[in-house]
Amino acid sequence: MLDDAKHGIDVLINSIEQSKNEYQSSKAGWEQKKLHLMNCIKQSEDENSSMEKEISRQVNLLKDAEGEASATKEEGAQLKKTLKEVESEVIYLKEVLGEAKAESMRLKESILDKENELQSVIQENEELRKREVVSLKKIEELSKLLEESCWKNGFEKF
Repeated sequence: MLDDAKHGIDVLINSIEQSKNEYQSSKAGWEQKKLHLMNCIKQSEDENSSMEKEISRQVNLLKDAEGEASATKEEGAQLKKTLKEVESEVIYLKEVLGEAKAESMRLKESILDKENELQSVIQENEELRKREVVSLKKIEELSKLLEESCWKNGFEKF
């Protein structure tokens, strides 16, 4: 019996040792799993933080793009307004050009009329000069004839 009791104690001691070893092994496994879980949590938090930063960056980019789109839209509206103003100015300038061309044509016609009138006056003046020359020659001839006649009739020269 004493042997049986020693044997029972040995079995219990071995069982306790085995339980201690299993406990230590389980504890080490749980510590590793806990450490792995903590690392996964930290990695997840880092990834979440990185994602939040990326989301924030993307939101800012979206806001910038929306601002640029709004500015571009306003610029487009301003360009349309400016284009309409330019088109109105072009229409006005075409009207002014048409009026200027009409005035130019009227003035050219007036110049042609004045040139024709001047040409007529020049021609009339030339005719009058020719007639004057002819008249002066006739006066000269008549004066000579009168002078000759007076000499023949015995009058002195005038």
